[in-house]
Amino acid sequence: MVEEYRNGQKIGLVRRDYQLFVVDCPPTSPPDPTITLNNQPTTSIQICEGKSVELKATSNSNWDYQWKKDGNSIPGATTSTLTATESGTYQLITSLKAQCSKSRRSGEVKVTVTKSRFKLKSTGPSKFVGHQVQYDWRPYRQVA
Repeated sequence: MVEEYRNGQKIGLVRRDYQLFVVDCPPTSPPDPTITLNNQPTTSIQICEGKSVELKATSNSNWDYQWKKDGNSIPGATTSTLTATESGTYQLITSLKAQCSKSRRSGEVKVTVTKSRFKLKSTGPSKFVGHQVQYDWRPYRQVA
C-alpha cells in the first residue's frame, strides 16, 4: 500500500502493483582488458607536467568501453584508447555491445605527473660537452 500526501496531509491509501523485467545474462563476457603503453602491459607511468600519455587496450568493435579515473567514470571516454594528462589511477571496463554480458575490469594503472626539479640559469656564456654533443648557452638575445 502507498500513502498519498498533499501539502503534508494524508489524502489516501492506494495499492500499487509493479512489474520488473528480469533478464538472465548468459555467462559470456569479453576477456579481461589489459592497459598497455608502447604495446607492453603497464601498472605505473610518470609523465612530465604539460605532457600526456596514451593508454591503450585491445580494440574490438563488439565491445563497449568505459575508462575510469580514481574510481569515477570519465565522461566521453568510451573507446579502447585514452590520453591521460592528469595524475590518478586509471582503469578500463569492457562489456559486450550487442548482448547482455558481465563487464570485465583491467588492472589499475597509476599515472603520476611530475614537475621539473631543476632550473637552468646562466650568468654568462656556458658550455657543456657531453658524449658526442656540445651545448653552448648564452644570455637571451645575444647573437653568436
